[in-house]
Amino acid sequence: MYNEQCCLSSQRVNITEDIVYIKSNTLGQVTCTLNGNCSAIVWYLSSIPAPVATTFIRYSCLNTTNGYYQTCDEENHQYTLYFTGTTNLHGQTITCSGEGCTAQKSVSDTVTISIIVPVPSVVLEGISGQQITVTAGQSKSITCVSGVSRPAPRILWYIGMNNMTQPSTETQVPTQELFYTKSTLTFIPTKSQNGLQINCKAYNTDNNIAELSTKPSLNVQYAAAVTRIEINNGNNFTIPEHSTKTITCLAEGLPQPSITLRYISNSSIIKSVIGLRLDFTFPFARCEDTGVYKCEATNTFTHRLPLQRDIFVLCKPRLGQNSLKHNFLLSTGESLNITVQYIAYPTPTFYWFKNVSGGLSVQITDDQKDVQIKNAVVNTYTFVTEFIRTNLNVDGYGTYILKTSNIIGTHEDVFTVRPVVKPDASLNAGVAVGVTLASVFILLIVVAGVIYFLRRYQSAKGVKDIKDVQVDER
Repeated sequence: MYNEQCCLSSQRVNITEDIVYIKSNTLGQVTCTLNGNCSAIVWYLSSIPAPVATTFIRYSCLNTTNGYYQTCDEENHQYTLYFTGTTNLHGQTITCSGEGCTAQKSVSDTVTISIIVPVPSVVLEGISGQQITVTAGQSKSITCVSGVSRPAPRILWYIGMNNMTQPSTETQVPTQELFYTKSTLTFIPTKSQNGLQINCKAYNTDNNIAELSTKPSLNVQYAAAVTRIEINNGNNFTIPEHSTKTITCLAEGLPQPSITLRYISNSSIIKSVIGLRLDFTFPFARCEDTGVYKCEATNTFTHRLPLQRDIFVLCKPRLGQNSLKHNFLLSTGESLNITVQYIAYPTPTFYWFKNVSGGLSVQITDDQKDVQIKNAVVNTYTFVTEFIRTNLNVDGYGTYILKTSNIIGTHEDVFTVRPVVKPDASLNAGVAVGVTLASVFILLIVVAGVIYFLRRYQSAKGVKDIKDVQVDER
């Protein structure tokens, strides 16, 4: 039965693993590959001096003893020993020995049995509660610690559904033949990760995974910013007058931002809210609402640039002043000055006309003699036109028409210029004589009244003197 070739140096027995991990009370196996022509494969357990199984090559796979049994693949020279992974086997070795040589010579290989202890749990070090508050753009480190197990567990990290496991972040610590693992995840949070759950999982076999019982979510804090401005839920910032206009400011940020809507044209604050959306409605939009509107969003972080939009309310021209003089009385040689303010959008065009005989109107331009026409823009929706005619003469009197037009409509104003009428000289003389006679008449009445009262006074005084004399005689 002996084969001397088994003892040659080129002959060997090989077991692939150095350690065989087996769950407690489950079936384990060790496979031995023979490169040579030995006569037998003999299996030894370190705690038992006698073989636990023997195979005579090309003859038979013998039945096992003490709960061990084996299978043989003669064609591929592979021999497998099966055994139950009881706790007392932990740390023992199984040796596969190729035998059949003379003088106790053989070739062998050894494997160590390790009974698996499942990972009981994992925890996040120094973290409690349902949320982890982080700041977008600032590095954050979180440490996960496993319970003790065998073999040393590996740790996986997840943010939401994304595997965030990083290489070389684990520390495996032995403690009484068991191990626990610490792993640190370092990442830079983004605002898109807000609300996602953090999870760490520990495993030492494919079927034994422990994970967090409570998975905290990320509370990602970041600077407030206005993301969008809308009007009537769209991007058309030009609307008709007298329509309903709703301005919407959309913002982001944590903590929740304070949103402020400003009207830049007069630096006024229209509305402020706490939240991610601000709506302000003009129920009856006016041309005067045209202007620049700015949305600002602020929170505890550095202020970011606001967004602003020009909003235009379409309207036909109309007077932009409370009162307007339409009638003028001027002397020859004086200057006619008409200044009119209008509200309109878009920008209007001004046309000046003068009525002539036959009901016709002739346009007046500032290239005519003694005529100046000045147009000015006050703001986006307010405009002024000024008409000046110097050295007024007979041709300058009459009716003037101002037509103000844009694509929405036309407004018309009429002005009348009349000469100052001088009084007639003869009429003035008659009036003067009448005034003089009336004055003389009034004077005579006053004199007559004075004489009448003097006479009455003297008469009354004479009667009184007579009575006084009579009293004295008595």
